[in-house]
Amino acid sequence: AFRRRVLEFASFVERANRIPRPTRDEADAEARVHGYWFNNVYKNVGDMTTCQLDFLRSAHPLIAKRVDDWDKDMKARSGILWISHCEELASFLRANQRLPCNGQSEKEVFLRNWMYRQHQNLAKLSDGQIQRLRDTGSLMAAELEIWLDPMSKWRTQCSEPAAFVKQNGRLPTKKD
Repeated sequence: AFRRRVLEFASFVERANRIPRPTRDEADAEARVHGYWFNNVYKNVGDMTTCQLDFLRSAHPLIAKRVDDWDKDMKARSGILWISHCEELASFLRANQRLPCNGQSEKEVFLRNWMYRQHQNLAKLSDGQIQRLRDTGSLMAAELEIWLDPMSKWRTQCSEPAAFVKQNGRLPTKKD
């Protein structure tokens, strides 16, 4: 459905030699429909796959230029937004002396989900972003170290049983 819709939109752009606006001011009903559709595409561009964006770009040069403009705009806004979220996290950590968790407040749930996304995208974060996360507070810095070295928690949990085995030459039992 997406590809068909893009091709219909590209056909309109080719005929009209312009990108329609998503307003009632568009005299042509077809232009209004396409304008609203393209505006919805813009609103959801963050959820689109690379394949979808590439297909959209390949449909027409005017569309490609607009999508590239969105990309530049989103990168600029996401950098500012990312820093803002980092600052919100730092403020939360100072005020609550704990990491955000789910279920306390809308803001806390948002910060917890944002942290989760940073963890999921850790490989894509720049060194500067990782340092900025680390600088939000000692709790986040400790969490970040676990993210960066997932085995550290396991090593810590296993150090006591390993010491027991080394000292006693056997695995611990419930009595131990």
